Amino acid sequence: MVYEAIDDTLIHYSYNKCNGNYNCVVMIHDIFASKESWFYLQQHFTKSNITNISIDIPGFGASPTLTTKYDYSYRSLAVIISLLLTKLAIGPCVVIGHGTGCIIAASLSTISANIKGIVMLSPNFDTPPSYLKVAPSCFVSSYVSRICKQYYQYNRLETLHEHQIIVKPFKHHFQNSYRRDVVERMIYAVESSYTDIIEMIFCPLFTIAPSKEKHAIHSNVLTTLADAGSTFKFVDHVGNFMHHEAPELIFTYICEFVKQLSKSDMSI
Repeated sequence: MVYEAIDDTLIHYSYNKCNGNYNCVVMIHDIFASKESWFYLQQHFTKSNITNISIDIPGFGASPTLTTKYDYSYRSLAVIISLLLTKLAIGPCVVIGHGTGCIIAASLSTISANIKGIVMLSPNFDTPPSYLKVAPSCFVSSYVSRICKQYYQYNRLETLHEHQIIVKPFKHHFQNSYRRDVVERMIYAVESSYTDIIEMIFCPLFTIAPSKEKHAIHSNVLTTLADAGSTFKFVDHVGNFMHHEAPELIFTYICEFVKQLSKSDMSI
């Protein structure tokens, strides 16, 4: 677990370099947690000889406050992470995002051609609103609360509710700026059965598919949307906090996904 300086900004990360001939796995958590949440998944990837790195979002977790050169916009945070990956000479990779990390992963894919696929782990939308209201008080120091306020202001978010954090930016990124090849190589894993959120995020995307048909996605379905001209895979509800407490559940999906992409990339 080390820090890396990008310009005058420090990023905290954990990097395990392996000898397997697979795409690297890059893990980005949301702003309410840190790279430590990926500890068990990292162990699984390392045992499977898959190079992996977990990163604290710049300005959050153990990564210090951002300097004035960067702001807390999703694009800016993605740029910093892209510079880190370049500095570490990380080549083709699959990005796993959780919560806010999903949005940053989407933005990151438009910056770096090395992003070969994305895995999105939705936040737990069953989180009690009472917790979300007091979330800033849970942070270790007061400066983090101040950072959060800046973060929400930069990204035009009205509340702390994860519904707002996820849906608004997703719709923006995927309707206005996305890489089709990455979207076709995507897994979306749901941690709760909040179907409306899923439809709000993804239906606008599939309206621009070749079939011009709006595809509703429901949490009780595991399917490949081949008829939408996409190989996007939707993974059913696999348990709350799956990447924290039951990483084997999501690791099975991700590991197969990484190996498939690695094999297809090597054959090109």
